[in-house]
Amino acid sequence: CCLPRWFDVHAEWLYWNYDFDEQLALSSAGILGATVLDANQLSMTYESGFRVSGAYLIGPGTGIEASYMDGLNWSDSTTVVGDNDLFSVFSDFGFDPLNGFPETDFGSRHSLSISAQMNGGELNIRRRFVSANCHVHSSIMAGARYFRWREDLVYDTLSLSSQANPDGGEMSYRLKASNDLVGAQTGGDLWFCVSPRFKIGGDIKGGIFATHSTARTNVFCTSCLPLREQTSASDVAF
Repeated sequence: CCLPRWFDVHAEWLYWNYDFDEQLALSSAGILGATVLDANQLSMTYESGFRVSGAYLIGPGTGIEASYMDGLNWSDSTTVVGDNDLFSVFSDFGFDPLNGFPETDFGSRHSLSISAQMNGGELNIRRRFVSANCHVHSSIMAGARYFRWREDLVYDTLSLSSQANPDGGEMSYRLKASNDLVGAQTGGDLWFCVSPRFKIGGDIKGGIFATHSTARTNVFCTSCLPLREQTSASDVAF
């Protein structure tokens, strides 16, 4: 118990849930009809990932720690098939303009897919302490953290030529969003040594970070020029 807590390489298996419960109606059956395609129909459940850390001793009880987290990827998709009766959110479900657009309304098939990925890393310096009776182990740390979250959304519509919609056509709406966070953090941990091979405790970290978010939109349709748009924002996070 009198030896400080220490490791050279530490590996973790992560099993995380993406709590996805967005209500976003995209397609209806008939003009202003019942919603048949909604983002909340997607199920983004638990996925596996990993985090690996390494430590390097630079002085008595003092070390540099680096960690990297990755492998967490969520995705799901859903499709609704209609009898030339699907209407899109882009025309307010066939109401504005009335009867909608050739590519998105009086549709035969509408589909939605969403994917999300996350990764990040940390670089910290940590100083460890052991109490006089060797039973209480503690540390303080300071360093930097980087984190990235990405999401992709694809909404496709197909309208076959019909009496109500002679031209028909198709549209693909693609949105790519990325969120980056980087900044400084500090914290520490506190552990109680029950036996040389068993300790129980916890740790806490907090920091101030700069965030930058970017959203890129691309729209392609049969009878229109491609639309490309990009917007971004920066903020401070804690």
